[in-house]
Amino acid sequence: MVAEQLTLKAEKREALGTSAARRIRKEGKVPAVIYGHGKKAVPLTLNAHEAGQNIHHTGLLQLEVSGRKTPMTAVINDVQYDVLRGAVKHIDFQEVRASEKVTATIPIHHRGEAVGEQSGGNLNQITYELEIECPANKLPEEIEVDISALDIDDMICVKDLPLPDEAEAQVDPDDVVFSVELPQYTEEEEEEEEGAEEEEGAEPEVIGKGKEEEEEETEEESE
Repeated sequence: MVAEQLTLKAEKREALGTSAARRIRKEGKVPAVIYGHGKKAVPLTLNAHEAGQNIHHTGLLQLEVSGRKTPMTAVINDVQYDVLRGAVKHIDFQEVRASEKVTATIPIHHRGEAVGEQSGGNLNQITYELEIECPANKLPEEIEVDISALDIDDMICVKDLPLPDEAEAQVDPDDVVFSVELPQYTEEEEEEEEGAEEEEGAEPEVIGKGKEEEEEETEEESE
């Protein structure tokens, strides 16, 4: 599904440098920059809370920059995070035209239950995101894959993914994304399992003698 277009408000940033950026963050804002089309990069600031809520948006967005009559059409190109707190530290935006091809990394999710899982197989997801080149106005929010038809030893590769029109994967088309396989046991695990089965099938050990046997032995001793 094509990502919905998002609108963010931004302000031009005059103060530059590390100390200025630190002060901006203390004010509940995030320093950012937008560049593209051979223009000079424009430093910006955004509301930290609003930016944090929409930072994983993969599609087009409109930046309404204070002092500009028309919004700037852009995509999120890069995000830097605070290592300790995990908060957004800086954002790079790339200005684009709606039909311009851009490169983006899109998350991959699956729906359904693989038929092979009902036969004891395990579903493996090897690839969790995919880098694609695509027109900016067709960038998807995610790539959703129906895995319900996967049986044991079946797989879905990059070339099988439902990509938007004009989108091209930037990796080997034969790279595996999903597969279903039977569980693999080590030799030690197999021996333990066999030992457990043997114990279950063994006859119970006679610990004590029955009442009749004890009476017979008593009679023999008295004779």
